[in-house]
Amino acid sequence: MMTRSLLALRIAPLAILLGFANVQSAPAALTLEKQDRICIIGSGLADRMQHDGWLETVLHSAYPKHYLTIRNMGYTGDTVWSRPRNRGFPSQDQYLKDIKADVIFIMFGYNESFGGEGGLGKYRDELGKLVENYRNMKPNGKEAPRIVLFSPIAHEDLGNPNLPDGKANNARLAIYSAATKEVAEAKKVEFGNTTIFEELSKLSKTILESKQTLAEFLFVCRAELGLYNLLHRLDAEVNTRAVIEKILR
Repeated sequence: MMTRSLLALRIAPLAILLGFANVQSAPAALTLEKQDRICIIGSGLADRMQHDGWLETVLHSAYPKHYLTIRNMGYTGDTVWSRPRNRGFPSQDQYLKDIKADVIFIMFGYNESFGGEGGLGKYRDELGKLVENYRNMKPNGKEAPRIVLFSPIAHEDLGNPNLPDGKANNARLAIYSAATKEVAEAKKVEFGNTTIFEELSKLSKTILESKQTLAEFLFVCRAELGLYNLLHRLDAEVNTRAVIEKILR
């Protein structure tokens, strides 16, 4: 069992990071309805979410009486315009219809960013077409789905000389994140800005260098921040004070 001193090491940076998130986060806008069917599509960011059930856990915990259905259809290597599959594999459009999606989280932009500035036009056009395609498709058979476009996540500098620092990647990702936001505004859909974590990484590094916490606790706190930020986007009511008080008992 964790001692109170260890809990303090964990909670202190979490409080700092949550304060940072409260300043940076955009007002919540997406509304979930009872029995909504949520589909997640995209490349690596979406795909990695299949390895742990934290997203599903958070959503069901935030909306215990909504009886949500969540399906992750992310595949590492996918782009907005290319999603290669084996012969006979159903298309993603068919999957969306089979699942009868009411809400679609779209997470592209990282793979496309390697096209640089020259690929921005194609990315904007194809992402816009994707949104319109899903709207016209009405996968639930009744109405256009509620859509959220997520920016590609930033490349974190781990301070390891054997790994890239991410500066070149982040320069490209910044312009593709901006392009994603432009498409979201033009198509009047929600925009989830994950580039907050670029600034968060800098703050995390400062906290570690000042020895205010241990690396493993800060890693957990960053994951928890992601959960709280998602809850904020969904306008869920989470009593963080009660959570911390429960841990300290």
